[in-house]
Amino acid sequence: YFIYKFLCSGNENIKNKTNDSEMLDDGEYYDLQKDKIEPILQILDSHKSDKFFSIALTAPWGAGKSSTLKAIKKELEQKYHTIYLNTWQLENSNNLLNEIKKEIDNILFKENKILWFKNLFESLLFSNYFRLSSKYISKSDFVITLPFEQTIKNSQDRFNTLLKKTLKDKKILLLIDEVDRLHDSKEIVNIFKIIRYTASFDNIVAITALDLEQIEKIENLDIDYIHKIFNMKYQLAPIDKNDILRYFKNYIFPKTENFISNEEFTNLLLNQGSFANHYEKNILEIVPTFRVIKSSFNETFSFLKYLKNTHGDE
Repeated sequence: YFIYKFLCSGNENIKNKTNDSEMLDDGEYYDLQKDKIEPILQILDSHKSDKFFSIALTAPWGAGKSSTLKAIKKELEQKYHTIYLNTWQLENSNNLLNEIKKEIDNILFKENKILWFKNLFESLLFSNYFRLSSKYISKSDFVITLPFEQTIKNSQDRFNTLLKKTLKDKKILLLIDEVDRLHDSKEIVNIFKIIRYTASFDNIVAITALDLEQIEKIENLDIDYIHKIFNMKYQLAPIDKNDILRYFKNYIFPKTENFISNEEFTNLLLNQGSFANHYEKNILEIVPTFRVIKSSFNETFSFLKYLKNTHGDE
């Protein structure tokens, strides 16, 4: 009864937001409850050192890793300088490195414009760390190094000093998402190299979301190297029925009103009412991940819309 009432009581704010688009896309995630990310928040809080710290956030494909990263970002935006980067959208490791450089540059400019201008001037004389690093993840094997350039180590030290002076006690939280969507082993290795490069700096914490099992299946990938990148791994808890229920209530129901009432949908979802005993299991016992729900919804929705347009409401 309580599940039924929970699902049938609509959320107008979510309803208005989701009806902007008829289909579900990757930008629509369910609203994580804070208790879901509390263990990760505690891990970050217990890391008192200013040394670089890296966490692998692991879970199967579509199990809520992106939702977790976005919830962490939302929760910690006041405490950290947060940077969220989607490797799938950025397309390659060079773009990722440039984006990290730009995001950190914006933070430095915001926090201390004098030091930012000083660094800009020095960059005209000495090679910027990110510019040097980009040479070693370039797709080209032909690398030019000029004799008056700084070494990587000197460039690292100079940039790290700038970070510590500018950030003081506040840290940068770097959130890297969708690594397991890539299938080019060289690109994936380059992304992990970038995470390794940032390890040279203090006051940076990196959380990388990935499906380790999926990545380990990719050919020509040095798994040992990848495991060395992270200080620790955190396995997301399996999705429970309450998460699935909340997702249906907030994201699916508002988009189905033209086809089926909330009451009918709830009965179908729970295999009760006129739908009772139609199936061996109800939907909540079948769907494994949020991405499966989204994909199934979009395919079903497009088919139903076609039927309605060609045959009418009946």
